[in-house]
Amino acid sequence: MPTITKKVRNQIVNGSPGEATEALIKVLSKPHQDLVELSQLGKQLMDIGRFDLAGRVFARWSEIEPKNVVPWSNLGGSLARLKQFDQARTILDHAINLNPGFLGARINLCSLFQDTGEYQLALDSALAAVKCDPSSSLAFNNLGSALRELGMLDEAKHAFETSLMLSKDSYFAKFNLAKIEADTGNHAKAIPYFEELIAKHEAKNSADVDAMKFALGFEYLKTGRLAEGWKLYESGFSENLPNTVARHPLRKFVVPKWDGSSLQKGQRLMVWREQGIGDEVMFGACLKLLESTEADVILEVDQRLATALRRSFPKFEVRGQYFAPEHRLMQTKKDYDYQISFGSLCQHFLRSSQDLDKLSPYLHPDEVKKQEFADRLAVYGTIKKVGICWRSGSLSAKRNSSYTHLDDWGKIFSIPGVNFVNLQYGECEEELKAAEEKFGIKITRWDDVNLKEDLESVFAIIANLDAIVSVGTSVVPFSGALGVPGIAMLRKGWTLLGSTGRYPWFPSITTIVVPVSGYVAQALPAVPAMLEKIIQRNA
Repeated sequence: MPTITKKVRNQIVNGSPGEATEALIKVLSKPHQDLVELSQLGKQLMDIGRFDLAGRVFARWSEIEPKNVVPWSNLGGSLARLKQFDQARTILDHAINLNPGFLGARINLCSLFQDTGEYQLALDSALAAVKCDPSSSLAFNNLGSALRELGMLDEAKHAFETSLMLSKDSYFAKFNLAKIEADTGNHAKAIPYFEELIAKHEAKNSADVDAMKFALGFEYLKTGRLAEGWKLYESGFSENLPNTVARHPLRKFVVPKWDGSSLQKGQRLMVWREQGIGDEVMFGACLKLLESTEADVILEVDQRLATALRRSFPKFEVRGQYFAPEHRLMQTKKDYDYQISFGSLCQHFLRSSQDLDKLSPYLHPDEVKKQEFADRLAVYGTIKKVGICWRSGSLSAKRNSSYTHLDDWGKIFSIPGVNFVNLQYGECEEELKAAEEKFGIKITRWDDVNLKEDLESVFAIIANLDAIVSVGTSVVPFSGALGVPGIAMLRKGWTLLGSTGRYPWFPSITTIVVPVSGYVAQALPAVPAMLEKIIQRNA
C-alpha cells in the first residue's frame, strides 16, 4: 500500500501553498518512507515549478540516505531554481565529492553558474559533465548553453545539434537551437521553433513554458508584432525563469495588476520601476500617456530618478520603491488600488507601430544645474558640443560585440569645430587620456561629477549638448527623453520594435543598426557624415 495516497498527493501538487506545505510536512514526518515515492513526488514537484516543496522532499531523502548522491544533487538543483545560490553550490559541491562522476550534479552546477553569470565556471562544469558521460544529450545541451553565454554561437549550435542527435526528442536542445536562431537574427526559423515547442509543452503544464513564451515574445517584438510580443513579455516575471534572464525585481502584491481599463477619479494606480536605469527611462516614455487619467498615479522609481520625475510629472506622486526583501519582495506600502510595472505599460499603450508616434520627450532638467553646466561649457564659445559614450560599464564576452573601443573613434574625433564631452560612467580615465594623446584632442569631463549616481548632473550636461553619439547604453534613452538629438549605434534587437529607420522610443534619436551577428564597431564609419548633418540641422 502506498504511503502517499492519491488524495494527499493531489493536496501537495494542486493545493494552495499553505495546504500543500501542510500536507507535505505530514508526509515527510512519517518515520518510514518509500524512497521510490519520494523520488517520484520530488520530480513531479520540480516539473510543475514547486521548487520549494521539491527541496523539502529531497532534503528528507538525503537525511534517510546521506551517502546517496541523487537526493543531494536534486536538492542543490531545487535550491538553485529558488535562487538560493550559495546553499545550492555548497550542496552540489558535496554531491560531487560523494561521486565525482555523477552527471546530474555536474549539470546542476553548470546551470547554477549560468544563473549567477559565472560563465567560464559554467563552461568548465559543462566540459566536466561531457567527460563524465559523452553519450548524454543533457550534458551536450549544457555545454551548448555555456558556449552560447560566452558568445561562441557556432560552437554552441554544434553542441545543441549533438544533443539532439543523442536524443531526437530533447526539449532542451530544441529550445536552445531556437534561441541560437534568434541570436543570429533568423526570425523566420526561430518563431516557428518557439511556437511549436509552446504548443507541445503547454498542455503538460511544464515549468519551462514561461521561458519559451518569454523568448518568443522577444521575437515578436523584433519583427514588429507588438501586441503579441508585449503579451508574452509578461512571462518575464515568472518565478520559473532563471535569475539572469527574468525581469526584475520580481515584486509581490496583494492588489491586482492594472489591466488597462479606464480608471476612475479617486482610484490610485502605482507604477513601479523595473530592470536597469536605462530601461526605466526608456519604458518611461509611456508615462506621458498616463497623464490624462482621472486616477491618482504613484511612481515608485530608482532614487536617482526621483527628483527629475517629480519635476517632469508634477501631477504624479513620485517616491522610492516599497517592498520587503525578506518576504520575497512583497509590497509594504498599500495605499493604491492597482499596480503595474513600467515595462508592462507597453502592452496597453504600444500595441502597433502607429502607437509609437504618440511617444515624445518627457524629462525636464533642473534649470539651476543646467545653467551651471552651461557656464562650465561657455569657455568653448559657440563651438558644437557632442557627448560620447562608447561602451557599457559591464562587459562580458557575450556583451562586448555591442560596444566599441575609443581608439576606433578617430574619424569621429576628426570632425572640425566639435568639442567632445564624456558621458561614459565608471573607470575610463586611462581610455580618455589615450584617445586625447592619439588623436590630438581634448575630451571635456569634470572630476566632481559622478556620471553613474548623479543623474541630475548627467541630465543637465546632456541638455546643454548639441548632440550625443553612443552605443546602446542608458545615454541613449536619457538623451531621447530630454529631446536632445543624437546617434545610437545598435545591434538589431528587440528594443527597436521592428523599426528600421528610427529609434522607436524617442524621435530625436537616429539609429545606425548593424546585423545581430555583427559588431557595433561596424557602425562607426557612418557616424561622421550623419553627425555633421544633425549638427547643421540644429545650427
